[in-house]
Amino acid sequence: GDDTITNRGNILLTAEADTVAVDVALTAAGVSAALTNTSVEAQAVGIDGGDGADSIDNRGAIAGSADATAVGVGVSLAGAGASVSAADVWDNGISGEAVFVGIDGGSGNDTILNSGAIAGTSETTTPAVSVSVTGAGIGAAATTASADARATGIDGGEGDDRIGNTGAIGVTSTADATTVIVSLTGVGVSAGVDSIWDGGTTAIAAATGIAGGEGNDLIANNAAIGASATADTASTSVTMTLAGASASLVNSTAKARAAGIDGGEGNDAIENSGAVAAYAKADADTVAVSVSGVGASFGGDQWSEDTLASAAAIGIDGGAGNDVIKNTAAIAASAVSNSDATAVTVSLVGYADSEAENIAQALAAGISGGEGGDTIDNTGDITTSSSATADAGSVTVNLAGAAPAEAGTTALAAGVGIDGGADDDTITNSGNLSITSGASTDASSVSVTLAGYGDCEADNLASALSSGISGGEGSDTIANTGSITLTAGANA
Repeated sequence: GDDTITNRGNILLTAEADTVAVDVALTAAGVSAALTNTSVEAQAVGIDGGDGADSIDNRGAIAGSADATAVGVGVSLAGAGASVSAADVWDNGISGEAVFVGIDGGSGNDTILNSGAIAGTSETTTPAVSVSVTGAGIGAAATTASADARATGIDGGEGDDRIGNTGAIGVTSTADATTVIVSLTGVGVSAGVDSIWDGGTTAIAAATGIAGGEGNDLIANNAAIGASATADTASTSVTMTLAGASASLVNSTAKARAAGIDGGEGNDAIENSGAVAAYAKADADTVAVSVSGVGASFGGDQWSEDTLASAAAIGIDGGAGNDVIKNTAAIAASAVSNSDATAVTVSLVGYADSEAENIAQALAAGISGGEGGDTIDNTGDITTSSSATADAGSVTVNLAGAAPAEAGTTALAAGVGIDGGADDDTITNSGNLSITSGASTDASSVSVTLAGYGDCEADNLASALSSGISGGEGSDTIANTGSITLTAGANA
């Protein structure tokens, strides 16, 4: 319904959700299977308008946290036959979600006025372990973990919203997903698999000070806003067989996004006079070890997507639509991404193949108009920093047979003070812009064979781009009277 909510008191929120799932299966001879799945969700909302055209007036402080932890452990042991330890890798496996919202307008044309301080955190942790051991036959361990953490100070939701804020906002989100896979077989097939076809182990973190949501929104802010998002993933697989085939196939994806003010889709009007700081960090790591005495050994991402770390930090984002943005305060945006992929395969006699490929990308923007014909007027100083680092190592050892090894890294760092985006934009700037971006890659590939075929390949790509004012596609009008300092460095 159309609600009227007035709050003068302080609100303290705590939401915690924890779950642990452990499955153990044992058999002397035959089939042993341990299937483990679990999910958890924690949500903390200070004021929730729900559906309808709501009027919300808050003058009290809102502080809270949402924490979600999901732990999954699967162990399967078989003397002879088949041993399987698995989670539902087609449906997120071990998953967790944590959500914090200070004030949520919900759908409808809402009016939100806030003068109270808002401070909130969301944190999700999802460790997943899968172990399979069989004496002779087939051993398989398959699992994955996903973590999602979101924190928002004020969320207008769908509809044409009016948001006025004079209270300091600070929101932080942290997502951490870890997968460990071990498969050991005496004689036969040993396999350890993450959800390599769907990004593997995944962590997504998002933090937004003020979000307009879909619709034509009016946002006015004159208080300090801080938004920080951190995503961290690690996926490790170890497989071993004395004779037969051994495969460790892993992947991981970490995405972090932080925005001070996000207008969302629609024709938005945003006016800001409060200092804005946005920080995003993403780390993605994979380690694959595959050992086969006699037979075939595979390790790495093979045919799957690359290990990915992606971080984006934006001070003010107009989003899609014809937006009008006016800023008179200082904006600082920093994005950091790191990815590391390692693959080691060993086969004494036969075939050994290792692949390690990864991508790190970081984007930092002071003001982004997004798609649409935007009008941007900035008089505040803007500082951005973007850093991307990607490392990959691939090692293949084979005494007799074939031993190819491949490693590839890509690091992309981009920073921009003011970005108009697509369509015809008008940009006026008199603030000082300082933009720094750096990209670094390191790829190493080693192939060792005493008799047979050995081949190693290593590819590096590092790109750093710094722009003061970018009009993007379309016929743009740009007027600048402020100083612009640009620094970009790439090392491959």
